[in-house]
Amino acid sequence: MVGLILGVGNFFTLINMPLISYLSDKTKSRLGKRTPYIIAGTVLVSILLPLLPFLYMANNILWFVIVLLAVVIISDTYRVPAVALTPDITPKPLRNKANSIVNLVCYIGMILVGIMAIIFPAKLDNDGLLSYNPQTIWIPFVVTVVLMLASLAVLLIKIKENKLANEVKKDMAAGEKVAETDTNLTKNDKLSKIDKRNLIFVLITVFLFNLSFAAVQNYGAIFGLDQLGVDTGWWGIVTISMTFIGMLSMLPAGNLASNLGRKNTIILGLLLMLVPFVVACFIKIAWVYYLLFAFIGAGWAILNVVSYPMVVEFSTAKNLGKYTSQYYFFKTLAYCLAPILSSIFITHWGYGVLFIYAAAVMLLALVSFMFYKTPKKPHKSTTTVSDGKQSSLEIK
Repeated sequence: MVGLILGVGNFFTLINMPLISYLSDKTKSRLGKRTPYIIAGTVLVSILLPLLPFLYMANNILWFVIVLLAVVIISDTYRVPAVALTPDITPKPLRNKANSIVNLVCYIGMILVGIMAIIFPAKLDNDGLLSYNPQTIWIPFVVTVVLMLASLAVLLIKIKENKLANEVKKDMAAGEKVAETDTNLTKNDKLSKIDKRNLIFVLITVFLFNLSFAAVQNYGAIFGLDQLGVDTGWWGIVTISMTFIGMLSMLPAGNLASNLGRKNTIILGLLLMLVPFVVACFIKIAWVYYLLFAFIGAGWAILNVVSYPMVVEFSTAKNLGKYTSQYYFFKTLAYCLAPILSSIFITHWGYGVLFIYAAAVMLLALVSFMFYKTPKKPHKSTTTVSDGKQSSLEIK
C-alpha cells in the first residue's frame, strides 16, 4: 500500500514537473521567477504535513492517503523551481561548486531525519504491526515544518531574486562564453545537433545510474537478510557509511569537476559505483559491504553534484526550469521503474541477483556516457567570472 501510494505520487510528479517548470520560466513578479513557487509549495506542505500523524492515530485511512499524496506531489513539483534558483544566479563554470553545496545541505537534511527516526522509533505491537507512541508521533512532523518555515524565512531575507539576477548579469554572460556547449547560447537558444546528442546521452546516463542505485536502495536491507544472514541493523550501518563518505565527497566533487572536467569526473563517479557493485556480486561477507558502500557513497556524491550542471549547461535564462524539469523527470522515472524492473529479476533468480542487476545497469550508464563529446570552444579569449569574495576565476 505504501509503495502504491508513493508510486502514484511519483506518477503525478512526472506530469506536474514539466508544467511547473514551464510556468516558472514564464513567471515575472516582484519576487522573481522561482520564489513565488517556493513560497507556495513550502506553505502548503507546512499546513498538510502535521495532519498526517493525527489522521494516522484516528485511523482515517482515506484522508491519510489523500493528504500524503498531496504532500508528495506538492513537494516534488515545487522542487524544480527551488533547484533552478541556484543556476539562475550562478555562472555556468561555477555551477559544480554551487551544486555541491546544495547536495551537502540535502545530506544534512537526511541526517536530521535519521536522528528523529532514532529518537522516535516505531515498535511492533502484539499483532506484529508497526505502532508509534501517540504522545510523541507528532513531534518529528512539527520539527520538520519549523525547519521548513525557518529556511523559507532565511531565503526571503537573504535572497532578493530579481536584485541578485541583475547584480550577476555580467558574470552570467561571461559564463555563457565558456560554457561546454557547441552552440553559442548567448545568441541562440536552439541547440545544435552535437548539443542535442550530448543532452540525450547525459539524460540517458542520469536515468540509468539512478535506475541502478534505486534498486539497491529498495532491496539492500532484504538482500542482507536473505543472502548474508544479518539483521536490518547491518543495512543501517551500510547507509551511515555511504552517507558519511558522500557528505565528505560533496565539496571536493565540485572542485574535481573544475580541474578534471565534467566528463572525466562523471566517468570517475560511475566507476566508483560500478566496481563495488561488481565486487558485491562475488563476495558475501557482511563487513566488506561497509567498505564497498563507502566507495559507492563517494561515487553517488560525484554523480549528483556534476550531472545536474551538465544538463542545465544547455539552458538559457529563459528556459532553465525546462532543463531542470528534464533532469528530474528522468531521475524520478528511474525511481518509479527501478522497484518494478529489479523485482522481475529477483522474483525469478532470488535476491542474489540484486548486485548483478545493479552492476549491469551501471555498466550501461557508463557505455551511454562514452558517447558524450565535450565541445571545443572556438574562441581563445580569456573570460573572467566572479567567484564570490575570492579572487576572480580566469577561464581560458
